[in-house]
Amino acid sequence: MKRFKWIARKINSLSIISKLILGFLLILIPLYAFNFAVINIGADKNRKEIHSSLSGTLHSYINLLNTEFQKIESEMTDAAVQIALLHTRISQMQADEDGIPIPSSEKTALIHDMRNELRDLQMNSRFIKNIKVYLPQLRETVSNDPSDPSGFDEKQFRQLALLAKEQSPRLIYQQGKYFC
Repeated sequence: MKRFKWIARKINSLSIISKLILGFLLILIPLYAFNFAVINIGADKNRKEIHSSLSGTLHSYINLLNTEFQKIESEMTDAAVQIALLHTRISQMQADEDGIPIPSSEKTALIHDMRNELRDLQMNSRFIKNIKVYLPQLRETVSNDPSDPSGFDEKQFRQLALLAKEQSPRLIYQQGKYFC
């Protein structure tokens, strides 16, 4: 009780301005603490909502990529079979003609057919930018882009073949690009 009397006497001895400032602080400090707590609770809820939203988006994107990758693998297998058949035609022509070079018109037609297969594969997925097929029999590289000037890169062909035998992965990452 003595303590409260001492506080009351101290408050009564203060000037009106001091009493207003003290009253203002007594109201402001609890309001500030309450506001701080409410804002933190709201921020935590927002973080949780954003986290769950981003997690859902990420899972959807991963499912999309998995589905797209399975589709690409299936279509790539079909395209590989078609290209292998075209490549076999070239090999048969070379074998039938006993070392006589294939006429350039035949070779151009076969490469055009292969390029169409690659273009179809590239058009079926928004994730495929460029496709190249190495044809060691012709010492050519066929791309879905007709303006691609790259020739046969034997070193890269051997590296990819070696990596594919060693690891047998779905994708090989080399020189900043992915290879199937």
